[in-house]
Amino acid sequence: MIHYSREIRRQGIHGINGCWANLPTLLATVAHRFFGIPYCVTCRAWDIFVPMNQVDLPQKIETARVVRANNDAGARFVKQFCTSTKDERKIRRVYNPFDVGGIECREDLPTGPLRIVTGGSLVEHKGLTYLLDAVALLEARGMACRMEIVGEGPLRGALEAQCARLGLEASVEFLGTLPNHVLMERMARATAFVLPCIPAVAGDMDGIPNVLIESMSLGVPVISTSISGIPELVEDDVCGLLVPPHDAERLADAIQRLDADPDLQLRFGANGRRKVESMFEMSRNAQELIEIYEAGGLL
Repeated sequence: MIHYSREIRRQGIHGINGCWANLPTLLATVAHRFFGIPYCVTCRAWDIFVPMNQVDLPQKIETARVVRANNDAGARFVKQFCTSTKDERKIRRVYNPFDVGGIECREDLPTGPLRIVTGGSLVEHKGLTYLLDAVALLEARGMACRMEIVGEGPLRGALEAQCARLGLEASVEFLGTLPNHVLMERMARATAFVLPCIPAVAGDMDGIPNVLIESMSLGVPVISTSISGIPELVEDDVCGLLVPPHDAERLADAIQRLDADPDLQLRFGANGRRKVESMFEMSRNAQELIEIYEAGGLL
């Protein structure tokens, strides 16, 4: 870490962005301590929600110039680690810039039976065990379902075993990791993108998952849960549907309601696209980042 700090000073760098609040910011604090180089903290999700990453968070906030969270829920969460009102005033929420300009919004609904796409790392806090249970409930109600799971992770084996126990092998396909443009193509053909996020036992959870932003940018209706920063993006019954975490039956009800109402699908898709355009506008959010870094003396 000291070598890293010396190299920063040798290159004449006069400000550091700790792009996660855990190890990257720890390295920034070393450069600050030894050479007085100012730094800011960028807080995202697991780097603040997991308890082992919270141990020295108050000290990091105290010596940082700026503390940026990329959603309001994260900003509120980090405030509890502030030891003074001065530190609280350092916290700023700036959403990540997202270039929606090159993404074509679909105009027509897909044909055929209910098709669900979900994706991301196959880890506990994505809540995919509840989605599999929901699909089993829908099939028990007589609905024909197809679900594609895109991504890899440590829970793949357990999820595949759950599929077998539920008798869903013909309905659920595990596609593994795909290039982003292929994932976007598959999402664009879906009835809905569903991601029932939950807080993991170890504390980890999503802030605002990028896949929700991407699917909404395509005009695809989304269904998720009312935790963390997700309600900032998915306004319930406006841009999509939100259900409580850990509730497969409510999740199945939401999917069934959306599938039965093409007008609702179109309304959610159009509203979702507009929400992404306004919330993550590239030039405005980039300018806000520049301004807070300038105010903190990092630029």
